[in-house]
Amino acid sequence: MNPMRFRAAGATAVALLLTAGAVAVAAPASAKAHTLTLGAVTPSAQARSAVAVGLTYICDTGSDVDIVTAVTGPVRGGKAAVAAVTVPNSRLTCDFAEHSLALTLRPLSGRFAAGDRVHVTTGFSAADGALFGAVEKSAVL
Repeated sequence: MNPMRFRAAGATAVALLLTAGAVAVAAPASAKAHTLTLGAVTPSAQARSAVAVGLTYICDTGSDVDIVTAVTGPVRGGKAAVAAVTVPNSRLTCDFAEHSLALTLRPLSGRFAAGDRVHVTTGFSAADGALFGAVEKSAVL
């Protein structure tokens, strides 16, 4: 993928998540047990300048949702540190039980370093594109 399109896609994902956090978005009527909890947010041991995010989720049996996560950080050299990832429904287990994910978010722009203050936003994305259940957390790497 063209690096500019990749950055644009990441910026769009971040904008959508931040909007979802700022605007109360109603969950689908069928949502009964969709929950997200953010865990540890640390520098990634697997990838340089990346952020590791732990999260726990619960989703209804048969749900067609994805989990979208974004991390924003400081501006260095005119570039804001931004990373985003989508975990597709095919990688989720939706069965009313609690499950954990360990995500590694590589920067789409800028870079992350130990000691940086970062902001993490994660939420469910429904098949129609609606975002719901967003949770946020600030942390120091």
